Amino acid sequence: MAASPLVAADFNHDGHLDLVIVGSNSTNTTVYVLPGNGTGSFGAVQPVFTTSTAGSVWGSAVHNMVIGDFDGDANADIALTAGSSTPTVNFNATAHSWGQLRKMELWVDGKKLAEQFHAWEGNAYFNYASTLASGTHKGTIYAADVDNSLKRFDFNFTVGAPSCSAPSSYGVHICAPANGSTTSYNPVLVSATSKISGTLARMEVWVDGAKKYTETNSTSLAASLNLNAGSHQFTVYAVNTSGTAWKSTVTATVP
Repeated sequence: MAASPLVAADFNHDGHLDLVIVGSNSTNTTVYVLPGNGTGSFGAVQPVFTTSTAGSVWGSAVHNMVIGDFDGDANADIALTAGSSTPTVNFNATAHSWGQLRKMELWVDGKKLAEQFHAWEGNAYFNYASTLASGTHKGTIYAADVDNSLKRFDFNFTVGAPSCSAPSSYGVHICAPANGSTTSYNPVLVSATSKISGTLARMEVWVDGAKKYTETNSTSLAASLNLNAGSHQFTVYAVNTSGTAWKSTVTATVP
């Protein structure tokens, strides 16, 4: 969770200072009040506002919070300012050809972002950074020979915090691909979020009984998988350090 600076005021009129903090997780942002008891400790944390749209995450970018009676009702109000940032994505690739490579190109969502001519004989490399909007994107890297023959690699990637919400009870919520759907393209984006007890050990993506991806740092994951055309079974596991496992399974068709 990302947290903002602290501010203090007596919000419940008990004569003791209370603390306000803004916290963000991977899906939304919440304003919390910690009621002070006048002895140096605080009561149970009380959420007072949560962003209503999944993916509205701005707690880590809160610059200032100010306390005042802005509406003249003799109660303390909270005002805050938050900045936004556009993530930078780094693209790195190498290519080899039996012919003579001339250049490499990066295309994202059908638009060419860059071309580079770091090529010698049958080898080439590509290194580029760009700011992109949050969300899921389709990328393609081309390697071009001097005769303009092309080799390509397609991939999906997600920028920013995943917008996949956690289930209401312990378990795994697979947001993509949707059960029974036909994916828009290949590679296939697998996106899931889990709610578990204890401490996370790992999340895993299995396709047709074979493990394809492991995440050990977060209870949310997004993986881009190259799969053969046809119907596939996707299972996502979440396992805590005690060995308790939760899973969810969907079936989707890859074009």
